[in-house]
Amino acid sequence: MKVEMREDRHLWVQTDPAKGDLREIIIDKETDVRINDGQTVVKVRFQDKKIRDILVNDVFVWTRDASLAKR
Repeated sequence: MKVEMREDRHLWVQTDPAKGDLREIIIDKETDVRINDGQTVVKVRFQDKKIRDILVNDVFVWTRDASLAKR
């Protein structure tokens, strides 16, 4: 496993790419978390310390505004 701090904004975690495990997690301070397995990217974006929306391969699968409208 490799953990790397980029500047003071990004934390990048890789599992074991040398053994073919391409999963990685990128945490961007107060903005989003991206989880990538080499084929699919899941992005969770935040606003005011709450989940704003979730995207899979840049396609929205959930938004806070849409879920609030259903109530």
